Amino acid sequence: MGYTTISKVRATCGIESGEISDEDVSLLITDAEKEVDRLMNTTYEPKTKIDFLDAELGTNPEIFFTTKQPILRIIKLIIDGTEISPKYVKIYPGGMVRLTSSAEKKVMSNDPQDNYIKYVYGDLEETTTTTTTSDDVTSGDNKSIPVSSSSSFEVGDYVKIQGMDGYSEVTEITEITDSTHITANLSLPHESGSIVTKMQIPQIIVRLTNIVTSLMMVARIVGASYDEIVGYGLEGMNVQKGEPYTQWRETATQLREEYKRILAIKKPKPAVR
Repeated sequence: MGYTTISKVRATCGIESGEISDEDVSLLITDAEKEVDRLMNTTYEPKTKIDFLDAELGTNPEIFFTTKQPILRIIKLIIDGTEISPKYVKIYPGGMVRLTSSAEKKVMSNDPQDNYIKYVYGDLEETTTTTTTSDDVTSGDNKSIPVSSSSSFEVGDYVKIQGMDGYSEVTEITEITDSTHITANLSLPHESGSIVTKMQIPQIIVRLTNIVTSLMMVARIVGASYDEIVGYGLEGMNVQKGEPYTQWRETATQLREEYKRILAIKKPKPAVR
């Protein structure tokens, strides 16, 4: 998906291609994306992970926590050799997962090596682009999903499918079959009339990535101009001295202040317990 673009970064810092090439900016964006993931303790480009799980033993042996969050979709859950249907598993904020009373196994095994889960995680936000399913659809890989219209969606888009049946998951569109069908891997069944919402990287994360990349670019500009000499004229006197950094210092100061404001608003995801 990519968190941002070269043009958005240049608009943030004002540094043009004459100073830093597009190729170098692209490399800095990649580094900035990794830094943002570390800062936030999650990812904004969904990834698949496998965990071995410790149960909340004692009063809540049906509850466990994944190491990464938010959980977008459970692909497979196995407890003591028994595969659990994802429709019998409830997902909560904070990476908490709970087995329902209908699950093939009601509680977790005491041995973490007997409890493992494969899931997709990532932090995305909803857009205003939506459609609805026009018929019931069962779970499975490469499922054809009938929708009112597929015209506003593309292959690679992540969509949330949520209905009044209580089932909700986020999955990736793998194919646009025609104007009324999309294809995706589904862990859950979905009823006709379920809302299909296009997801996106949170805009505050796009801005944070722009700022982190811009700070890297300012550092590059200052570091590369250490040997430049500039002349000044004042009341008949000419002075030669090193490159002035006043404008870059001010740019960096403003970027750092916005960086701090964003981190005060967008808190990192807590580490697994």
